[in-house]
Amino acid sequence: MNKFYYPIPAVTPKRRLLRSTIPLFALLSAVVVRPVAASNIGLSAYEVTSSNQFGVINLSTGVFTQTGTTSFAFGALAEIGNTLYTGGDNEFYSVSGTGATTSIGPSSLGGDGFYWDLGSTANTVYGLDSNSTLYSINTSTGASTSIGGTGMSQT
Repeated sequence: MNKFYYPIPAVTPKRRLLRSTIPLFALLSAVVVRPVAASNIGLSAYEVTSSNQFGVINLSTGVFTQTGTTSFAFGALAEIGNTLYTGGDNEFYSVSGTGATTSIGPSSLGGDGFYWDLGSTANTVYGLDSNSTLYSINTSTGASTSIGGTGMSQT
């Protein structure tokens, strides 16, 4: 199932949120939704706030549990398997469950060098730059390959 969405549709267990436009998440800059352990009920989502708090929000109760902090506010998160990804300042990163980032490599993005949105399929991460150009991203090297302009406006 394709997990790249823009704009964000309603939340379901199979979808990964990119940059939420839902008022409930107005203070959050990045969200990835995933099912929680079988012993728990409902869904949880990785969250990054505008003040760099990183953690998990229970989507059944709304309770946020901070698991760490980030060195910068992520514009978006993507996930393949159990690995989270983000990008910024022309760099692509893996993200731990505590919000710590590890540089994978330069992203060679256009625009301002930040991913405005990220999404993923089963084996590929995609990103949008500030010019709304769509890229595929190599998760081993961080290199981004331009697919083309989307014609979408970032405003």
